[in-house]
Amino acid sequence: MQEYNREILIDESQRYEIHDGKIYYMAGASTGHGNATGNIFNIFKNFLKGKKCRVFNESVNVTFKNNFRQFLPDVKIVCDPNKIKDDGIHGAPDLIVEVISKSTAKYDRGYKLKVYELYRVKEYWIIDINSKNIEVYLLKENRLELDNIYHHYSDEEIKTAGEYAECELEVPAVKAEIELIKIKTMKTFLFGNDLIINIADIFENIN
Repeated sequence: MQEYNREILIDESQRYEIHDGKIYYMAGASTGHGNATGNIFNIFKNFLKGKKCRVFNESVNVTFKNNFRQFLPDVKIVCDPNKIKDDGIHGAPDLIVEVISKSTAKYDRGYKLKVYELYRVKEYWIIDINSKNIEVYLLKENRLELDNIYHHYSDEEIKTAGEYAECELEVPAVKAEIELIKIKTMKTFLFGNDLIINIADIFENIN
């Protein structure tokens, strides 16, 4: 992500965001990033078919403040139809998902989290395809607080932990890790038990 002064004419042929009045042009995404955003978008799209809420991909702008804060979250869900305009979303989505990269991690965990908190985004997911983690933040008393971290364990990680546990079953840390491995699904705060997501499906086709 590269910063440019707002006084420079915006190149509309490139993807960009506006952070506090400064333009940031965005580099192309990796295949892993594209797979993760596509996977979660499809999960939400299939679930929301025929429902009030709508899901949008990274090509749709979210404007929090005209010419001052305009973002392109990887996936977002909007349940208020009044926020959906021809040129994008105006106002806070109910749920936002960002798939982080080395160049965006600082902004997604810092600046963007604070902005989403300021505008009362109810639920914010940060997906790290390298560590296979999903951080879930929920709005509580006007603050986005970390509610849980979910991890996708590979078959090799599960096998290794199981073998280790046979030898060290009484070690609390090992027992805790085994319990975490048993967690295969997650759900949104927004939809509760109506939508149960297999964690492995989010990381499908990601090495």
